[in-house]
Amino acid sequence: MCVCVCVNGRVSPTKNAHPSAYLQDVVAFLTTVVRTALQNLPQNIKTFVYFDALDHLATSLKVTSQGNRR
Repeated sequence: MCVCVCVNGRVSPTKNAHPSAYLQDVVAFLTTVVRTALQNLPQNIKTFVYFDALDHLATSLKVTSQGNRR
């Protein structure tokens, strides 16, 4: 996580050594929700959900790394 600090009228990014407690809570909550939601699904549906989620993530990272160029 990066925090911006104002020094002599300039913004200077500094890195925290640890993620915020809020971020850790959000990740824990989302992990629980996803595990609970997928727990009773058939294996072939779980595979599709994971594949689709990873495809979405890969596409989003590609767009972000290209600066929204297509």
